[in-house]
Amino acid sequence: MNKAAERKKIILRTSIGGILANVLLGVFKIVFGFLASSPAVITDAVSNFTDALASVVIVTGTAYAGKRPDRKHPYGYGRFEYMVTLVIALIVLYAGVEAVRETIEVIREPHAVHYTAVTLTVVIVSIIVKVIYGCYTRKRAEKAGSKSLHASGSEAIHHALISLFTLAAALIYLLAGVRLEALASGVIAVFIIIEGIHLLRESLSEILGQKAGDDLRDRIRKTITEIEGVSGAYDLHLHDYGPDRMIGSVHVEVPDTWTADRIDRVQRQITRRVLEDEGILLTGIGLYSVNTNHDKAAEVRDEIGKLVEAHDGAVGMHGFYLDPASSYASLDIVISLDVKDGSALFHQICEEIREKYPQYDFHINHDIAV
Repeated sequence: MNKAAERKKIILRTSIGGILANVLLGVFKIVFGFLASSPAVITDAVSNFTDALASVVIVTGTAYAGKRPDRKHPYGYGRFEYMVTLVIALIVLYAGVEAVRETIEVIREPHAVHYTAVTLTVVIVSIIVKVIYGCYTRKRAEKAGSKSLHASGSEAIHHALISLFTLAAALIYLLAGVRLEALASGVIAVFIIIEGIHLLRESLSEILGQKAGDDLRDRIRKTITEIEGVSGAYDLHLHDYGPDRMIGSVHVEVPDTWTADRIDRVQRQITRRVLEDEGILLTGIGLYSVNTNHDKAAEVRDEIGKLVEAHDGAVGMHGFYLDPASSYASLDIVISLDVKDGSALFHQICEEIREKYPQYDFHINHDIAV
């Protein structure tokens, strides 16, 4: 069984188990919540059904995301898993809003509360089951590399903690006769809403396209620069098309003396190494020509480097090349995204470079730090 099939199997089995566990727990809580006239227990049951629904969404989304690439979607349907996380976030938010509504009704029309040993046992068992299920799900999610499954496991653990509020309210009522049902139900609702907002932000960030982790980017650059003759790797752009479906592009610095056949071999080597090490396909490898055995070029490069670094917000420069015979010069200047007007800073630096070296025809690109 290949990696993708094994991943799909883990997600489906774990999610189906979650559906069964949550439906059973939800039914038990509702039954005993009504018997005890406990709105907090009933509200707590809502979290189980939302978890079950979330697992149903994960199962459906995983099946759809696993579709083979076609002409319309040549990179596959992997991003559908990010849509799944978005749907889960909306489900959780809806549950939180409903919990708030129920809490308000309880405050307006209080009910008599009747706790029994069976009711408390149900809540305790629920906490234990949710913690076990949550830890197990997150462990399986790490193995499968599934963010939606990890979110489901985290929800389970959070809901176990929330259930503690229900249990605490019950014990306080039994021991001191103080009713905190509405408070407990309200706290549960707030936790559910906060959790939903957190999931919503994460899912939207993934759908919009977020920066890949620095560790991954550093590993890719290290892999590339370990290849003989490659002196630098820059402008690494990675595009996420779903779990284990990432493509990218990069610029590399190579000596200006290399021939086309040498460049071709190195490009293929870079593509193969990155694909083998990280499972990422580099669909584009651009080249920066580096001056070799040219003292004047090295001198100009060092001076321009100092000029760029003197500006706050200018991260650095790369891709420098100078041909004194034709007066052609090129480089990229990297501007931080934190700079309010990065374009203005870029043009200011360009003017300073041209004023310092008017004898050269500079071709300068504006790069951003990613």
